[in-house]
Amino acid sequence: MGPSRWPVHPAPIDGEALSSWLRRTGRIYGCSVADLLKYDLGFAEVKSRELDMEAPRELLIAIAARTNVPVQN
Repeated sequence: MGPSRWPVHPAPIDGEALSSWLRRTGRIYGCSVADLLKYDLGFAEVKSRELDMEAPRELLIAIAARTNVPVQN
């Protein structure tokens, strides 16, 4: 069994930064981007400021699994 899907998440806006999308998603659940990264996705070592320029591929795959939004190359 894979990771649990986020039942509610906003669709990413065309051209939106990953940090912005995760911030909007976190607001739905009452948590910060750092909390999403650490407690739900298991990426405590990734800092919010790194998301937009050098997010680890494994993190992108984990987010895709929770949202059903495909990883873009």
